[in-house]
Amino acid sequence: MKYEITVGEVKTANSNVRGYASVVFGDSFKVSNITILEGRDNQLYISMPHYAKSGDGERKDICYPTTKEFRRELEANILLALENLQQTGEKKYLVGDKQDMELPFTVAVTPFEKENSSIRGLARMYIADCFAVSNISLIMGKNGLFASMPSYKTNQIDENNRSVYRDICYPVTGEFRGKLNTLMTDAYEKAAAEVQEQIRGQELVSMKEDTISWHVKDSLKKVADAMQKQCDSLKQQVTQLKEKICNKAGKIVDAAKRKGKRALYKITQITGMRKKLDAIKNKVDHAIDRMDNLEKAVGECQGQQERGSRAEALLPDCVVAEPQPEYGAELFEKYQYQREHGKDMVQAARQTVRQEIGKSR
Repeated sequence: MKYEITVGEVKTANSNVRGYASVVFGDSFKVSNITILEGRDNQLYISMPHYAKSGDGERKDICYPTTKEFRRELEANILLALENLQQTGEKKYLVGDKQDMELPFTVAVTPFEKENSSIRGLARMYIADCFAVSNISLIMGKNGLFASMPSYKTNQIDENNRSVYRDICYPVTGEFRGKLNTLMTDAYEKAAAEVQEQIRGQELVSMKEDTISWHVKDSLKKVADAMQKQCDSLKQQVTQLKEKICNKAGKIVDAAKRKGKRALYKITQITGMRKKLDAIKNKVDHAIDRMDNLEKAVGECQGQQERGSRAEALLPDCVVAEPQPEYGAELFEKYQYQREHGKDMVQAARQTVRQEIGKSR
């Protein structure tokens, strides 16, 4: 690619700026405000036109090589041009074939509209796929759309007392300017049409989404209503089942209470029966004791009867017929009573035991 470099040397003691350069690509497009600087190691390097991004202080190049190879080539040729100026006094330095007049380039346009602004888009220009120019604005003027090149504000004031701006890069021929404007206008119209198509597509998609959303919402509402009805029906069934269970449980509890009362009554009866049994046992024991006592008494009576019989046998008949005072009338009567009533007493005792046993039953 053919390009011509023009340099100017700066000799300021208190600055690291050593010169300025401009490049004209293919006799058609010029890039200016390239600064030649000296680093801390006394090595020279170039700085492309740039602007400071608001807020963070970062600088962004307006025009710049897009490949490392062309950046190294352009910087080396600009430094050679400065060296040639210092040696020969020649400001211009040509790179490439003089016969190569055609400048290959492409553009990229992004439609951009701002309220109360004449800007319709932002564009970028690529030269020979190795150099880019950004910050190109598409302006809607009185005569239609045109490309406005990146510029900087100078310290000059025009006749209307307004600040003067100068382009940093720009077409150097009317023919190339017209060609560039036409290409950018066509690219803008194509991009704008694509944007409109995208907007229409998005609107259609949005309409379809709205329609689908309405149908989905309607279907969901119907499903929700059906589910609500089922829930209400289930709640009613659960309530009825709960009432049935409560009634059934109440009946079971009442039956259990009745059974419990009966069981308690039976327990009470059993407890009473136990008391009665204890009383019967006590009576039986008492009767047994009495029977033992009676048997002892009967035994004593029988013994007395036997002794009385033996005593009677030993006594003379006269004494038996008429007891004598010396033998003791009272004792004789006692023995006679015991003899006569001994058997009756035994029978009475046995009868009493039987009665006691019968009562205890």
